[in-house]
Order: sequence, then C-alpha cells, then structure tokens
Amino acid sequence: MFSMTDARNADRRPLIAHIVFRFDYGGLENGVVNVVNGLPESEFRHAIVALTEATAFSSRLKRADVSVHALGKRPGKDPAALLRLFRLLRTMKPTLVHTRNLATIEGALVAALAGVPCRIHGEHGWDVHDPEQTIIIELHDERYSELIVEVENPQMAVQQISAFLPRG
Repeated sequence: MFSMTDARNADRRPLIAHIVFRFDYGGLENGVVNVVNGLPESEFRHAIVALTEATAFSSRLKRADVSVHALGKRPGKDPAALLRLFRLLRTMKPTLVHTRNLATIEGALVAALAGVPCRIHGEHGWDVHDPEQTIIIELHDERYSELIVEVENPQMAVQQISAFLPRG
C-alpha cells in the first residue's frame, strides 16, 4: 500500500515551509503568494503555516501541491501552538523554514529543534536604506556558519537563497 507519507518521501524537491502569523490579505502575505507561485514547481514544494488562522486568501495560490496549515495560536504566549508547530515540522520534514516578521521568530527556534537544516527569518516593510532598520535574512546550515542577504530586491533574494538550498 502506498501512503501519502511515502509520496512525500519519494518527492525529492526541497520543501520550503513559510511561517506567517496569519495568512490573510496583506503585503507580507501577498509576497509569500508571489514567491510560491513564482518559484518553479518542478524544483520546489511549499507549505504555508499560519500560527493563528488561514483565510480564503489561500485561494490566490495557483499550485495544487501547496499545503496550508493553521495552528490556532491563542493571543499571548501559547506553548501548545509551538508544540503543534514542532510536531508539524517533524512530520513535514522541510528543507527550509522561512519565518516572517517578529511574531514568528520563535518558529525559527522550533524549526532548529525539529531538525530543519536551513532557517531564514525576514522582516517585511522596513526601509533597507535606514541603517537602524535593515532587513536581514540569515541562512544557517552545516555548510555555512552564516549567510546574510540584505533584501532590497526580493526576486534577487529568492535567486540567491535558492542557490544555497540542498538538492535531493
């Protein structure tokens, strides 16, 4: 018998898990949709994890292979939501987790504990020309101690980051 777990394991494309606070209409979320829809389907898989909820905005995703997960995080500190995130990441086994904005920063630590080899954190909406609010993406894995990319051009950032992703 062939299960969905077997199908996921047979798919050699790297899985990118995008972690957002809430997947709803907004600039950051629109950026996630553009990245997912813009990267070649033959090369990458995607999952979107909303810490709180995911709305009908997910209908903007053009790919049928993208899973969307809502963890139902309650306001304030919700350790149970972090445990749900840990379990989800252990099940999905993503190659890369991309957390976005301060509300998801704990997801980077959870991803590390879950054994995700590459983790990126990005801040949306800051002025890259303001030295006190520079957007920085950090990629950590066993090959590099740290790669920092300033993001002024998101298309260029995606190209630079994809060059560092391990291939199956």
